[in-house]
Amino acid sequence: MSVISRLILVQPDTLLSESLRFGFEREGVAVAACGPDESFDPSLFAEPAELVIAGGRTGDEARAVLSLVRGVLASVSRQPPVLYVGNGIARAQAIAEGAAEVL
Repeated sequence: MSVISRLILVQPDTLLSESLRFGFEREGVAVAACGPDESFDPSLFAEPAELVIAGGRTGDEARAVLSLVRGVLASVSRQPPVLYVGNGIARAQAIAEGAAEVL
């Protein structure tokens, strides 16, 4: 069984972002979080992470967030899986956009 020590959270929904952050931090996971807008910080991807959680509220937002994450991950050596958590697009679409799994 693998253990997650650090994850990156890119989520535009503030309430969902804070809920996810709290849950993972409560379990001892370091969470680096930002939104996909002006708060997006590509330097969060410089340190290794075991997982990226990305999300969106609409189809356009979901595709934009996944595209943003995919672009940043293309420039780092370690490629953590991307878990899509949100609404707006179907599982097949999220996977086509770069997610490894959908919740």
